[in-house]
Amino acid sequence: MTTNSSPNRPTITATRLSSAFGASPLQQRVLWRIRLIILVLFIGITFFIVLSRQNISIDFFRRFTAGSLTALEENILEDLSDPINSITRLANSSTNRLYAQGLTRLTTTAQFNNTMNELQTDLLRQLDDIVSLRRNFYNGARYIMRDGRVWGEVINLPNETRISAETSRTIPADDPLLAALLFRAQAGVPFLSFERVSDTNVLKINIPVTAFGNTANILGFTQLEIRLDVLDSAIAEFIDSPLGAQDGRVVVLVDEQNQLIASSDNFSFDAEALNAYLDRNDGELLLSGYGDSGYVISAATLDEYDGVNAEWRVIIFD
Repeated sequence: MTTNSSPNRPTITATRLSSAFGASPLQQRVLWRIRLIILVLFIGITFFIVLSRQNISIDFFRRFTAGSLTALEENILEDLSDPINSITRLANSSTNRLYAQGLTRLTTTAQFNNTMNELQTDLLRQLDDIVSLRRNFYNGARYIMRDGRVWGEVINLPNETRISAETSRTIPADDPLLAALLFRAQAGVPFLSFERVSDTNVLKINIPVTAFGNTANILGFTQLEIRLDVLDSAIAEFIDSPLGAQDGRVVVLVDEQNQLIASSDNFSFDAEALNAYLDRNDGELLLSGYGDSGYVISAATLDEYDGVNAEWRVIIFD
């Protein structure tokens, strides 16, 4: 029997054992590189997924906030529409227009005839009806001639209603609102004026009264004066709505000078600091950082109506 005594046999056996029980150093290096590449790819894919989800969340919240601003604007305009529509209907009525035409021909109440007396009585009744709709918020209503004479007025006092049939007072010719009305008011277009009276926010809604057959001829203005805490309910309704509900959300309404008009109950920011911030950042805002407060601020312009200090901004803090 012949035995194989080749000197290469031990080497072949060692190589086979190496293949069976472990990789060569070269193979190990290749495997480590593959594992490293897989790990890097895994980390990259994970980071991409997390970043994409974050971007999607931010984009969703941007759209949600933009929708919230629109809903807030609509709530405020809807609350303002009732008093504006009420006083507009009266100003455009035949009673108000005939009364206005009659007054232009008179110099004293002694010239009143039965027709003018009836028109005046009817007008004062309708003014009182409007004020009676919301006595908690409506201060009064009146008819103002172009020369500033208030000829027919209903004032809502704490315990009574005062009705003045004749000229109760005359608004000075240099009054800013009267001057603006004479210069800028247009037939059929509400003209708003926001004022602060004894720490109370007041909105005066002015409707031009025109002559029959000549709508370009503005004879005077019918005015409804309301307190703007009436808008607190609009803000409260928004906070409770699907587009307004958000933990910690704060809502503010400011005027052209960035002074506070109304706010949600949880408003606690410093009003002067907010005023300064809004002075520096006018116009539209969306999720802008508000100092180191931890809040972002979004804002939209509310400029539906012409007037004096009538371009407002709705503000949302998140």
